[in-house]
Parts: sequence; structure tokens; C-alpha cells
Amino acid sequence: MSIFTGYKPAISLLPSLGLIFSFLFIWSHNVHMYRGAALLCSFTAILIAALLLFLVNSVCITKLLSFFKDKKKADILFCIFIACEFIFFAGGIVSYADILYKNEFWALIVAIIIFFILWKRKGALLVFFSCTMILFSLINLTKNTIADLKELETTSNLPPVSLKMKPNIYLFWMESHHSTDILKSTVGLDSTAFTDFLTSHGFQIKENIYSSAEHTLKAMGQLFLCNNISAAQQVGNNDVSRSTRGVIGGDQNNVVFRTLKENGYKTIFLTQGDPYFLHNQGIFLDETDFNTSYFFPIIDSIYMKSYESIRVKEEILTTYFGDPNSQYQGSLSARVKTVMAKGKEWQQPYMIAFKGLGDHTPPFGWSWKQRDEWIKSGYYQNFVRKAHEEAQGLISYILQQDPGALIILLGDHGAITYRGLKPENCEQQGVALQDFFDDHFKVFFAYRLPNDDTYDLTSGMYMNNMNVFIHIFSYLAQDKSLLQYRVPSESVLEDVKMVEGKLRPSGGK
Repeated sequence: MSIFTGYKPAISLLPSLGLIFSFLFIWSHNVHMYRGAALLCSFTAILIAALLLFLVNSVCITKLLSFFKDKKKADILFCIFIACEFIFFAGGIVSYADILYKNEFWALIVAIIIFFILWKRKGALLVFFSCTMILFSLINLTKNTIADLKELETTSNLPPVSLKMKPNIYLFWMESHHSTDILKSTVGLDSTAFTDFLTSHGFQIKENIYSSAEHTLKAMGQLFLCNNISAAQQVGNNDVSRSTRGVIGGDQNNVVFRTLKENGYKTIFLTQGDPYFLHNQGIFLDETDFNTSYFFPIIDSIYMKSYESIRVKEEILTTYFGDPNSQYQGSLSARVKTVMAKGKEWQQPYMIAFKGLGDHTPPFGWSWKQRDEWIKSGYYQNFVRKAHEEAQGLISYILQQDPGALIILLGDHGAITYRGLKPENCEQQGVALQDFFDDHFKVFFAYRLPNDDTYDLTSGMYMNNMNVFIHIFSYLAQDKSLLQYRVPSESVLEDVKMVEGKLRPSGGK
């Protein structure tokens, strides 16, 4: 009889514990990204899967190996099997441990170490370690859930607005798209062909526009709130709280969607299936191409490594859980065209918010000291050129099908080539503070009013993502008194800020 007979059921727990920990670890850090109901359903599914895995290991695999005549070899095989399973479920199935699988050599080394721990009958240490990590993850999950319950503070008091003109509205977010002067001076990209195309199609291009945020979600939240978002609403790296995500998803605090809905509009937000933008579909958002499956946290945790994985997530969700938004497929242009085709059947105007191609410097493992090398690579320039091609094709189609359209092109933030550099260190490193802010915040902004109207939407005031829709509503309602509800736009990095496009010194008011 094998000396492992009573030991095997205990170490059979290891892969199951690794499975539970791997997901809890991710969810505890990203709890703000998921709906409570989806997280609960996903957690229940993982617990059931862990139980089934334990039964397979403790009963089926043990029974199968019992047919081996050489019990020592059977025990070795069992330890190898459990070690490999543990590595896979605890470290390979979710993206945070991707570093192991970028080099199979290290995965093999870890598997061998775990095998020897199991073979030397020290597996209880691994069980204890796994249980401890699960406990800490649960504590972190609970702590972050409570912290994420904070309410969104907003002072927006825009009264009900009655729009006299109701064109279809197209809000085209242009990822990391700088203003034309910064594109020219920083990365050497001439945008003349693109700007000539826009002006020839009735667009007005505004200069000296600074986003009120240094990352996408904050910029989006501020646009939909028509107001600032406090630092307390920022979470982790380039992310925002659940309540701010709720605004982006069209909840009761979304001033833009609410006002449009009150005026008979249909509201659509196209994310290309990317969960980065929202976690739920609110009461003022009619349609989205984001799948709100109850098991989304599982899929998201497995495939959160890259933009390309979004397509994989969509395929998996559609195959196994159904896709309530299956009418939206393909490229961004294809999805916008789908909405427009449906819009011809709607007896109401619509607004589509969507985000175009683009990219910025890597948020992790990258320093501003690599700036020159990154610019010379042409990586960013290629993305901008593709964004221009995409925009021109889509704009041509929109205006052909909908000549009365109101179109907004708006960069969400800059390319952030000075990533990691602190404002207080700029002078020491020979970087002008103005250039530093331009790098983070100076963006492209153009708009086209219905039927080539040349009205100046700014009305002589500063306009960016935070207040653009106050100006649009004022124009559509033909009521300039609405402009009194705009709030000063601020771009802030630590204790340095830019107010209404003007840089204030450190500690300035």
C-alpha cells in the first residue's frame, strides 16, 4: 500500500485552491470594473468548478493511478500531475502571472520545485499558503468593495433643456490624439491633409484645447457629467471608481444622455466590446455593444492582456453565454454603420458615442527616458495616420447618409511621452512645464454643425471635453443662458494645474 494513500486527498485540494485564488486576486484589485451580480455569479461558478476539480483529482485521477502496479511510479505521476495543475490554475489561467509563461523555462523550474515539495510530503505548506492567499484576497476584495461604494459628488445643476434643433449627434473620441501643432513639433507628423479634409467638409478646428484629464475614463466621465471628477474617484492606474463608470454607462448622473433622452433621443455608446469603459448599462443608455453577461468577470480575468484579446472575449461570450448585442460586429466603422441603418427605422434622433484607433506610451514598465526612442520608432505616428484614415472614411459615409449631422472629433488626452516624470522635476531635467502639460493634455478638437452652419460654438469662451455639451445644448436650444452652468475646466497634475487652457504656477489659484 502506498504511503501516499492518506496524503493524496489533501494535496488534491491544491489545484482547486489555486483556481479560487487566481480569480479572487484579480477581482480584489478590479472590483470596481464589475457589477455586483456578475461578480457573485462568477464567484459561485468558480467555487463549483473548484469542487469538481477536487473530485476529479481526489477520486478519478487517484482511481486511475491505482491500476499501476508500481506504486512508487504512480505516486510520482500523481505529484507531477498535481504540480502541473497547480501551476496552470494558480498561475497560468489569468493574466497577472503571464510573466511565467513568457518564458516556459521558469514555469518548468517552478513546477519542478512544487513537485519536490509534494514528493517530500510537504504539500501541507502549499495548502496553507494557498488558503492564506485566498483569505488575504477576500479581505482585499471586501475592503475595495466598501471603498468603491463612495457616492459620486457632482455639483451639476443644469436645468431641464428644451432643444429646438435635434440633429443626429456623433461623438468621435480619438484615442491619445494630440493637437496638430503638437503632432508636428513633437513627433514630426504633418496633419495638413487631414485638416484640409475636415475644413472642406464644414468642420471648425479649435486650437489651444486641453483635456481636463490625463486618461480616458476620467475624460469621458467629465464629458458626460459636464463637470469635474475629484481625485477620490480615481482608482489604480488610469482607472476610475464604480460610480464614475456608472456615469459613462449612462446612469442617473449622466447629464448628457439624460438631457438627450428628455428630448426624445436614442443614446448609443459603442465600446467595441471593451470592458474598460463601463460595467453596466444605465437607464439613460439605450444601446451598447458591450456584453453584460453575468459571467463576464471570469472571461475578463482570463483575457485582459491586450486590445486584441477583446475579440477573443467577444467570441467566447457569444459562444457560451449568448450575446444580447450580437447585431454589433466587426470594425468600428461597421458598428457605426449598423446604428445608422437602424436609425433610419427609428422615429427619433440619436446620438452615438464611439472611440477610434490610437495609442499612447505603455502605462507600465516605461520611462520618459525612452521618449526619443519611442518617437523615432514611428509607432504612435502610424496609429495617428490610421486614425485619420478611419475618421475620413467614416465622416464621408456619415455625411453622405446624414448631411444634417452634428459631429464632434475630440482627443481624450495626449500620448504622454513624459510618463513618469514629475512636474517638480521638469526644470531639473530641462523640460519646460508648458511642454510637460502639452504632452499630457493638449488634444485635437473639431466639430461640424448641421448643414455646414458656421456658428462659433465657443461663444468666445474656453471649451473642451468638460463643457462641450453645455455649449452644444446651448446651440441646439438657441439659449445662451445655459452657458452660465458651465464650470471652469481644470487639468491637474499634483499641485500644478491648467485652468481654462492657461498654466498656473505651483500653488497658484
